[in-house]
Amino acid sequence: MSNSIYDSRCMPDLDMIEQFYGECRNGLWVKYDIILSLLRNRNISTQEIEEYSKSVPGFWTMTHKESIQYVERDRTRKIMELDLLIVFDYLSFAEGKIRLYIVNKLREKRNISINKSLQQLDQTWPEGIVKVPLEKVLDVFKKHGAPVEIVGNFKSALATRHWLAHGRWWKLKSGVPPKPENMKMRVQKLLEALKIEPLKKINI
Repeated sequence: MSNSIYDSRCMPDLDMIEQFYGECRNGLWVKYDIILSLLRNRNISTQEIEEYSKSVPGFWTMTHKESIQYVERDRTRKIMELDLLIVFDYLSFAEGKIRLYIVNKLREKRNISINKSLQQLDQTWPEGIVKVPLEKVLDVFKKHGAPVEIVGNFKSALATRHWLAHGRWWKLKSGVPPKPENMKMRVQKLLEALKIEPLKKINI
């Protein structure tokens, strides 16, 4: 069995994503705390400041106050970027679990109500159910008893997913993207509501 992270059998779980996020965020805070502490103490002849300055054009022309303000803004931007990447990771994880679940459902060929609805969606979509927009798939689950509020809360985050996936070239109409901890909670509640259990991963 392949251990490559590019193999579908090595799909991450929510706890791994959360742990990765924590490690990255803490690493950023520590790095920038060191740089800010050195700058505030006017201790600029250090390897840390020298390395940081290489990525900032005009760093050595800034005043003492300007350099501190720049580093503070830079830290905020990096943390915000990390937050967005983790939110996208949570959304991608949820989509992967749901699509894997419905493909397995179709292969069961059991004559139950939700399977029939998924089969109908699969047959009416030109490229099959794996290409059906996730919003439409979630509507099937909602039709078959999934809590409206939980499905709605997750669906409202899909605007952020599309915005991130396509390069953020338009203004996000839904306002501020969810925070990572909030997105994890939405994903957990959705997968629990849909009764999606760990499944054998497949090749499509």
